[in-house]
Amino acid sequence: MPEKTRLRCRRQPGGDSRTDTYVRVEADDGSQWLEGVIVDGQCDENGEFDLDDFFTIFTTIDKADGELIRCNGANCHVAIL
Repeated sequence: MPEKTRLRCRRQPGGDSRTDTYVRVEADDGSQWLEGVIVDGQCDENGEFDLDDFFTIFTTIDKADGELIRCNGANCHVAIL
C-alpha cells in the first residue's frame, strides 16, 4: 500500500484473515460492486466494524496501487468473505 494511502487508514491491512475484514460490497441495484479490506469506519463494542454505517475499503480491483472507497452500508449489500 502506498504510504500516502496508508496514512489515511485507521486500521491498516495486514494480510491476515484473523485481523483484516475482507468484504464484497454491492450497490442495492446491482450496478456496481467491489471487494477489499475495511480500513476505517465505526466499530461496535466488540471492535467489529458496523457494516450498516459508513466505512472505507482499500481495494485493488481497478488499480494496481489500490484505492480507498467510502461506502454507506445502509445503501448496499455487504458480505464478509
